[in-house]
Amino acid sequence: MKNSRVVLVVAVVAGLCLLVAGIGAGLAMLGPAQPGQLIYPVQSWLENVRISLTQNEALKIEQYLALAERRQANLQAHIGTVYEPIAARNLEAAVTRAGQAIAALDEPGVQQYKQQLQDFTRQAQAIVTGLDSLAGKYPVTYAFIQTSFDEVISGKIWEVPPVQMPEPATEPAASVFPTPVPQVVRVRTGSIKDDIIPVATHGVPFEPHLPEGRCSTCHNFEGICASCHTSDMPRAHYQLECTICHTTDSWHTLVLDHIESRLYDCSTCHLDERPAEHYEGECSTCHKVTGWVPANIAHTIIGQFPCLKCHEDERPADHYELECSTCHLPMGWLPVAVDHSNPALQDCTACHAQVQPADHYNLQCSYCHLTTGWLPAEFNHSAAGAVDCRACHSDQAPAGHYDAQCSGCHKTSAWLPANFNHSVVNTSNCIACHSDTAPAGHYTNQCSYCHNTRSWSSYDFNHAAVNATDCFACHSDDAPDNHYSGQCSDCHTTNGWSPADFNHTAYGATDCIACHSDDAPEDHYDGQCSNCHSTNAWLPATFDHTGLTKCNDCHEPGPKPGNP
Repeated sequence: MKNSRVVLVVAVVAGLCLLVAGIGAGLAMLGPAQPGQLIYPVQSWLENVRISLTQNEALKIEQYLALAERRQANLQAHIGTVYEPIAARNLEAAVTRAGQAIAALDEPGVQQYKQQLQDFTRQAQAIVTGLDSLAGKYPVTYAFIQTSFDEVISGKIWEVPPVQMPEPATEPAASVFPTPVPQVVRVRTGSIKDDIIPVATHGVPFEPHLPEGRCSTCHNFEGICASCHTSDMPRAHYQLECTICHTTDSWHTLVLDHIESRLYDCSTCHLDERPAEHYEGECSTCHKVTGWVPANIAHTIIGQFPCLKCHEDERPADHYELECSTCHLPMGWLPVAVDHSNPALQDCTACHAQVQPADHYNLQCSYCHLTTGWLPAEFNHSAAGAVDCRACHSDQAPAGHYDAQCSGCHKTSAWLPANFNHSVVNTSNCIACHSDTAPAGHYTNQCSYCHNTRSWSSYDFNHAAVNATDCFACHSDDAPDNHYSGQCSDCHTTNGWSPADFNHTAYGATDCIACHSDDAPEDHYDGQCSNCHSTNAWLPATFDHTGLTKCNDCHEPGPKPGNP
């Protein structure tokens, strides 16, 4: 068990080391940090460590050239900001280091690198020349950078061996802000004459900060305070030029113009002064540069920063859980102005469930009420998708009322007028509603067999639709006395009583006397009509005498009228 724990600890430590190494390698290779950011000094140190560990001199030059391009991009990104001077100096240092590495290369192809660096330096010099703020506020630094660029472009940097600077240590300094990479220092070639104070500077006080002071006779003041005062800078100090805050009279004389210097990243200096659980945004959101108190919270600047980040403890129990700004104004909690049009405020019951009366409609308040007040209330059936009318109106129907949905007859605007839409409700059982409407002795089947849904008076019985074959069931009283007792359809059509045509063949009618006994003349042959007549008409009539020999049964003997 003990050995497994040791292995686990070793594995965790190894993993952390690999993670840190990976992050460090990523910073050195990609260079995501910008001047002014807390991680930038660490990144700068890692970049130089990576180059110093490169054994191939040609590859080292290529890395220096790539670093110079990165520094140029940093400067272009910070033109006009407070980080412009330090970005410009870092660019000059990268160019100078690349020039020194080229000077130390004793291999074929060095001329190619020289030409590449000179072309790049011309581009960099054009950018720095356009920095009016750098030339105006930091003239010494501006002049120093231009001189360095001129030496590269003219090739003087390769004529005099540069002073070798110590390589960066293999470990960063143990501070919040690692010590910046030492700047390149170049010394003029001295002579006996340099020890003589020129007449023009006689009586000039010993002031190393002035370009025209006595020190400038022999030394180049580069405008970089850190060149001399690195040891005077406290740990975790702000990583910008000393002159932004300090004067040349005393370190303790601080004259800091946050606005003029564009020092908007307050947390860089004041992070340790922020109380626990404090607002995580910039100090300038609430505080002025003249002091911490009074503090005026600029909610409009905070923007999308959640209100509850600061006001969680001020919210009452069971309070609505949306952002405070949904209802409250920055000036105070009261008055409350709820913007119901906010898409987040569509669930009315989330706030008003306790306000509704007992047995109240349990859907959203907005279906009946306006956001300006509870009254007047008007139910919006369309918005609510209300199709179950009886869920609310069952108690309003009269006794014996139609028990289907109200929408079958009524509109949502009023109960009257009412118009029953038979097609919508698919009503086929007419008797269910109209059994009391039919007259006495009326046809007992569905009303729709004769009537339409528009009115009672316009009716037309559709015999085919209802398959009506029992004519007597309706028309028994319509037949004349002694009428044929069979179905009306044997002679008549459903279009009308006349014309009538009896189909003797279809109905197998052979007993003619049963219908035509009264049609025969007096003393007529009393046999079947079919013996002489056809079913088409009474005349002409032809008697079939075949097999009949007793003529006197029909024809009396003797002459007939009209015969001799």
